Amino acid sequence: MLAGLGGVGLIGLTGWSYLHFPSLAKGYEAALQSRVETALDRENMDWVSVEMDGQTVFLTGASASPTEHARAEQVALSAAGHGGALLGGVTAVETEFDSIILASPFTWRATHTPEGNIVMSGYVPGGDPKSILADQARALTGGPADDRTEVANGAPEGNWLAVADLALASVAELDDGVARLVDTELYVTGVAMDNDRRARLTAEIAGLDAPFVGRSDLRAPSVWSARHVDGVLLLEGEVARDAERDEIYELASQHFDGTVVDEMALASDMPDGLMDTVRSGLPHFAVFQSGWFGFNPDDGGVVITGTAPGSVLTYLTEDMTGLDSAYPVSLEVEDVAVTTSDLADTGDARADCEAGFAAILSAENVVFSSGNAEISRESGAVLDKLMAVAGQCERDLVFEVGGYTDSMGERDYNVYLSGIRAQAVVDYMTGRGFDADRLSAIGYGPEEPIADNATPEGRAANRRIEIKVLEQDE
Repeated sequence: MLAGLGGVGLIGLTGWSYLHFPSLAKGYEAALQSRVETALDRENMDWVSVEMDGQTVFLTGASASPTEHARAEQVALSAAGHGGALLGGVTAVETEFDSIILASPFTWRATHTPEGNIVMSGYVPGGDPKSILADQARALTGGPADDRTEVANGAPEGNWLAVADLALASVAELDDGVARLVDTELYVTGVAMDNDRRARLTAEIAGLDAPFVGRSDLRAPSVWSARHVDGVLLLEGEVARDAERDEIYELASQHFDGTVVDEMALASDMPDGLMDTVRSGLPHFAVFQSGWFGFNPDDGGVVITGTAPGSVLTYLTEDMTGLDSAYPVSLEVEDVAVTTSDLADTGDARADCEAGFAAILSAENVVFSSGNAEISRESGAVLDKLMAVAGQCERDLVFEVGGYTDSMGERDYNVYLSGIRAQAVVDYMTGRGFDADRLSAIGYGPEEPIADNATPEGRAANRRIEIKVLEQDE
């Protein structure tokens, strides 16, 4: 007890001495700063920087959560007593915090395009790594770097920058390649004409230091391929007959919203399986934002890389998994958010988020197969937009996905059906990587109709999904 009182007295005396003996200021500031830094470290807040001006603490830094900002301020304020001229300690805290993405998984991607450019996307662990990698990309290509990365927290332990640098150098040596670093796993895929180069790069990628693990799929040029180049869909390689060439071109033209360029040639000794592969994969690949689709039975089988909205990747995976093929199928596709309107900024984050969901769902509904909870593929676009809105909402908000039906049939069954449909939307979002702890599903059945159940149009409007936005503690 005496020791405790003595400690309090010492803090108070030190604070009083600071006010009346300016010569003690430097030492007291340093001691107080050390107390604050120790308290923050104890709370695992190494993102905070501390400066002192007398007994006032200035905190700067960036984290993903406004809650963490408030907690850091409280930790600093109570780090060395209750403050005040007599008690010593911190009397005031001033902050200048930035919000930063907390990325999980921590994903970074580099693509070497057929035009010779390198495009980088995803997350980097700071401004310095971002600049270093952009400079490296410019040096490797001799041209401008297309750097679309964002600074974020969440990078794994270990030398992340060295692994990204190796990935960048590897991709630059490929005629057409993609490197994807997800947390501690690096995967590099692409085309290299030279056998020795493929062997060397494969060994270098496999030799990463722990905790990182490297895999690669480096191939010779494909027998047949499709790729997105400068806004056109380019079809290359060989097919067995004119009818197959025409079918592939028509399939591409049907699904690609742009110009299709046909540079395919005829060959008499084509391997089996090309047309089944193209019929399953090309309708999805045509709506990719970027990428490469290759068929080479002798070297890698079927490989699809690139960037696409999540629903496209989901349905591509389903169809390619169900393909009865003698060749391995490799999908290295990055799920990218679709473009939606930014949320309104009224100062009420919850209301702005809920309005964003409502705007999407008032224009397009989530459609299910009749009498069950299977989401129709025609709803892929609206699901992508819902994911994009969810990604813009504050991270301390949670979402209740509600299912509704019309008034036809038994009420209990309608409540059950609406519940499993709401759960299907939740399952889709969590399958796309959204935090399951922020989602819940509930079936309301025929409750709260928004239209007249006496008309077919009204019943169709009442069969719907809505998303309510709640605080974490509600």
